[in-house]
Amino acid sequence: MIVEKFLFSVISSGDKEVLFKVKDEFVPLKERPYLEFVKDFYSKHNKLPDLDTVEDKFNIQLLDNTETTDYWYSEIVDKYQEYVIEQAIINSAKNKTKALDIMQQAIVDYNVDVGGKIYDYSDGVRRISEYDKRKGSGGINYLSTGSDELDSMSLGYKRADLWTIGGREGLGKTWYILRMAEWLDQYLLDKRINKSILFVSGEMDAGEIEERLDAIRCEISYAKLSKGDLSAGEERKYKRYLQGFESNIRIVDSFDSIKDVEYYMGIYRPALTFIDGSHLLSSSYDWTDIAKVTASMKRMTRNNKIPIVNTTHLKAERGKSAQGGDIDDFAYTKGYTRDSDIVGVMYASDMMELENKVGFDWVKVRRGSRTQLIYQNDYDKCTTEVIESKVGSQIASAKIGGGSNRNKSDDTQLDY
Repeated sequence: MIVEKFLFSVISSGDKEVLFKVKDEFVPLKERPYLEFVKDFYSKHNKLPDLDTVEDKFNIQLLDNTETTDYWYSEIVDKYQEYVIEQAIINSAKNKTKALDIMQQAIVDYNVDVGGKIYDYSDGVRRISEYDKRKGSGGINYLSTGSDELDSMSLGYKRADLWTIGGREGLGKTWYILRMAEWLDQYLLDKRINKSILFVSGEMDAGEIEERLDAIRCEISYAKLSKGDLSAGEERKYKRYLQGFESNIRIVDSFDSIKDVEYYMGIYRPALTFIDGSHLLSSSYDWTDIAKVTASMKRMTRNNKIPIVNTTHLKAERGKSAQGGDIDDFAYTKGYTRDSDIVGVMYASDMMELENKVGFDWVKVRRGSRTQLIYQNDYDKCTTEVIESKVGSQIASAKIGGGSNRNKSDDTQLDY
C-alpha cells in the first residue's frame, strides 16, 4: 500500500529525484515491478508515465493522497528496516550457530546508505554552493585532517577517500596513524562535532593503543608510562588528565575479516575509520587476497561515504632511503596503490633514525601535489613536529641531485 501511495505522489508532483532514491531491496517483491516500470519508463521517455498508464499496466489503483514524496520515502525505508531486523531475529533463532553473523549483516543492511542519490549535472546552483563552501575552507568540503601540512597536501578528507600508509617494520606506522587520529579528534572537539572516530587495530590490543594515546595527549614518555616509571610530576599530570577528558575515538582490537569492520562502521557511522594493519584482514598474504581487501575498503568508503585511512607493510628493506619513497615499495602494490586515493611511503635512513627523524613521501595524490614531510620526534615528551617540507618540483630537484634518472623538467611524473 505504501508503494502505491508513494508512486501517486511521485507522478502527481513530478519528483523523479526521490523516485530514484528508492532501491529495489526497500520494496516488497510483489511491488517491485511497479517501481521498476516507472523508473524504466522515465529512462526511455525522459518523462514520468501518467497515473492511468501505471494502473492499466498492473491492474492496480495508485492511492490518492496529499503527502509529500519525502514523507512516503521515509515510510518505505522505515518498513524496510523493520523487515531487516525481524528477519534477522527469525533466522538467528533457526540457525543459532550463525546468529552473530546474521545479526552483523542485518545491522549493515539496516544502516544502508539510504541517502544515496543520482546527481543532476545540470544543477549549477548546487555546485556554486559547494564551491563557495570550499572557498571559505581552503578547498576542504568534508573534514580537515587536523594537520595544516596534510590539509595542504590533500585538501582534507573526502567522503569516499581511501588513504594508505606503508612503512617497514618498526618504522612507526602505528605511531603515525595514532597521530592522525589524535589530530582529527582535536579538530572535531574544537568544532564541537559529535561524531565517532573508529580506530581498528590489527597490530596491538586496546590497552596498548590507549596508553600510546595517553602519552601523546599528556606529552609524556610512552616507555616510562608503560613501565609505570613516571616521575612524580608526570604522574600527577597523567592522573589529572584521566579524571576528566573528552574524545571521539572508539577502539576495536578484535576482528576476523573486513566484514567485521563494515559491521562496526554500520553501528557507529563514524566520521572516519582508521585501520592499523589492514593486510591482517586478508585470508592470506597472497596479493590477490589482499587486493580483495583493498577493493572492499574502497567500496566501503564509496557506499558509506566514510573515509578510511589504513596502514600496511613495505617490501623487505624498503623505506630506508634518505630521499623518499616510491609507489613500488609497497609489499602488495597491485592492491593498495591501485585502489587508494592517497598513498604515503614512510622512510628513514640510518642517520635519520639516530636523529629521531622519519619522512613521509606522499607519492600518489589525486588532488594537490606530491609532498614530502620530515618529522622530528621527541620520545621523552611524545611530541612530533614537521621540520622540512618539499612539494612538486622541489622533490624532483632533490631526486636528480641524488642520482635519480627522472627528467628534471617533467613535473607531471610527480603527481600520480
